[in-house]
Amino acid sequence: MNLAEMGPEITRCNMENNTEQSEKKRTWIARAALESALAETVRESDSRCEGLIEIIVERVVPGSPDGANWAVKGVKYGKAEREPCSAAISKFVEESQSEFEVSDWT
Repeated sequence: MNLAEMGPEITRCNMENNTEQSEKKRTWIARAALESALAETVRESDSRCEGLIEIIVERVVPGSPDGANWAVKGVKYGKAEREPCSAAISKFVEESQSEFEVSDWT
């Protein structure tokens, strides 16, 4: 068996497998639907967040090829308590950025 002859084939095979594993498909979602879903999820997560009014999402250029194309621009807390709501927002945004890609920026 000549390993020098098999080297490129092994490399090519490994590269193909890595490409498939690194590609994570995100679900496309409208900006308004994402903002609404995030706010509703935070409100339901803690009774102290029921007064949350709105979460505003903005378009961003992904920092890496598999990065999200959106980030939270601002939050209207209303009568909600900031500390528990901020923690919930951080958690749900991190999860959602790996799941969703914003499809419209109107």
